Amino acid sequence: MTYLELINKVLRGLRERTVSDLAADYTLLVGQFVNEAKDEVERAWKWKALRTNITFNTVSGTQDYNLGTGGVGSGGTTTQKSSLVYNDRKEPQLFITTNNYESRLVEVPRERHVERIAYDLDSNSTPALFSTKRSSTGITVSIYPKPDGVYALQGTFYIPQDELSVYSTTISCPPEPVWKLALAYAASERGGGMGEQAPVLMGKANQALWAAITEEAEDSELTFYEE
Repeated sequence: MTYLELINKVLRGLRERTVSDLAADYTLLVGQFVNEAKDEVERAWKWKALRTNITFNTVSGTQDYNLGTGGVGSGGTTTQKSSLVYNDRKEPQLFITTNNYESRLVEVPRERHVERIAYDLDSNSTPALFSTKRSSTGITVSIYPKPDGVYALQGTFYIPQDELSVYSTTISCPPEPVWKLALAYAASERGGGMGEQAPVLMGKANQALWAAITEEAEDSELTFYEE
């Protein structure tokens, strides 16, 4: 479903005329509600459509690898809103894949990682630990020990979609909970008779969100709450 189709879904729910562009002020306000709803839905679950495998190669003696804008990653680019994906056992999805051999790196708190580097507890060798740091340009992965050569690494990251602004852009997360939640926001903002319906509309939006999560999730994931 496109950005414009989402907006028109909300306008119909408000008993307003549908539009063919985003020129009108009220249409832009509805578009803002759609983007707010999209952000809420994207935070509610790690949707598979927004999970991306990013690969990168280490450099001997180098610990930091920028996987954001202008970085070294291949297959995708992280943003400030991105996060690493974990499985249902809370294990991070970051692996060494060199020579078809796969081993998982162990995540440690950033402070512990910095401490190890400061004390130089291990010489350069096969990376075993990592931590992450987020900035406005994306995520940087720091590994430890510093590598003693080139290793191929692969991480799975959750990368929410940029704010919708072009009417033809297709939304990546499930559209139904997005437009239903945006309609609840718009009804609450309008007040009056529509405002009284906002709690009912919010309930329908939450039902649509849970249905979408249930449809996509594995059985084990439904009992797992990340972080």
